Amino acid sequence: MIILSIFFFITAILYSSVGFGGGSTYLALMLIWELPYYIFPIIALFCNIIVVSGNSINYLRSGDINLRLLIPYLVGSIPFAFFGASISIEKDLFEIFLFLVLVTAGILASLFSFPSGIIRALGGWMSDRMGARRVMYWVLGVSVAISFMLIIPKMEIYSPGQGIMAKADGVVTNISKTDIVVDDMYYHYVRKPEVLKVYSDKMLVFPTKEIWQEPNVKVGQKINRKMLLAKGVTKIFFQANVWIFAVLVIILGSVWGVGKAAVYKLIPDYFPDQVGVVGGMVGVLGGLGGFFCPIIFGYLLDTTGLWTSCWMFMFLISVICLLWLNKAATNVMKKKYPNYKNLIDDSDK
Repeated sequence: MIILSIFFFITAILYSSVGFGGGSTYLALMLIWELPYYIFPIIALFCNIIVVSGNSINYLRSGDINLRLLIPYLVGSIPFAFFGASISIEKDLFEIFLFLVLVTAGILASLFSFPSGIIRALGGWMSDRMGARRVMYWVLGVSVAISFMLIIPKMEIYSPGQGIMAKADGVVTNISKTDIVVDDMYYHYVRKPEVLKVYSDKMLVFPTKEIWQEPNVKVGQKINRKMLLAKGVTKIFFQANVWIFAVLVIILGSVWGVGKAAVYKLIPDYFPDQVGVVGGMVGVLGGLGGFFCPIIFGYLLDTTGLWTSCWMFMFLISVICLLWLNKAATNVMKKKYPNYKNLIDDSDK
């Protein structure tokens, strides 16, 4: 029972870290330990309530709850929960259902990781054919470029634009919807639209802009040469389209997958006598990156208030790695081939 309690505790920690309760895993553990079947619902429900309650309290404290969105789910879940709890099924049938649920979850998880494995294999093939250093140059270069593109958030900016200045001294005699009249001289300006364009319902790749001028003088006012008659306003809108974002992120993830294989091919060049140790360290550092980076992203979001601050961090890391790779590769190639210049990989010789 002590070992079962430890597994329950680990399950609660893992599931709560992503906002779930872990009910199916509790049931599977109790089934493996051959606990009495009639206590399964009670223990699983009790553990779920404890685990989910902590996340719910934190969610309420953060002020992110949306009652208008939540209430329909709560109202709809109560009758279905009652209906499910009132159904009595045999233990053999329950085992089949639980098996199907867990197998389906495993298949979905493997479908997520399977493309990553294929991409790593592609990265290994590319490293063998083109050279690991050249592949890493391309990987880090693409990472820098895409991370930089992802930095730009959705935004709507109003900025001073091109204004209109007086060409001579005079008095403002009239201001119409399209012109400012100074004595007998007409200055045409672009009036602000009655209704500004709405771009949120369109798919935009590049930023769009609207330009207009607003009169800065009044009728009867004396003006001097080069005085500002109408100030310019420029509205810049960038949509940050979700589909373009998704494509860029998928490309970036695929490129990083290619880079993983190239890294392991580089290890024998730099550490020929410590391949196993360094390879293990690379795996450990990769795992630590997956653990610490989300925490760093959270602190960056709290500090800057920008959701794209994580891409700023990845851009900085990519630039540092690219410069570091260039320095290390240059030193290695100079030592191996002192009579050759500008070599990137052994295949260039």
